[in-house]
Formats: sequence, structure tokens, C-alpha cells
Amino acid sequence: MENYRNFVGGEYVDAVDGRRADLVDPSTGEVFGSAPVSGPEDVDRALRVASTSTHA
Repeated sequence: MENYRNFVGGEYVDAVDGRRADLVDPSTGEVFGSAPVSGPEDVDRALRVASTSTHA
């Protein structure tokens, strides 16, 4: 099973509050992974990092 993470500032990070959601294949109903449920704090962190990034 794949456990995906957010990609922020060149690093993979979990959601601040640790919440996750199952990813379900609609053709089989099987759970094939999980992904972070990003909230406002996660968005703020990503924007803060992006605004200070030197990458174009």
C-alpha cells in the first residue's frame, strides 16, 4: 500500500495534524494507499516556503 505525503520545499512532509484519507480504486473498491488531508496550516506552510524559495 502506498502512503503519499505532501511535497513542500523539496521535502516530503505529513499533514500538520496527521490526518490521512484512504485512496480507493473505484473499479475494485480496494484501498491502494493513503494521502494526507491537508488543512489551512499545511497550505500556510507551503505558501510560506514557496514565497522564500530561490527556485524559479
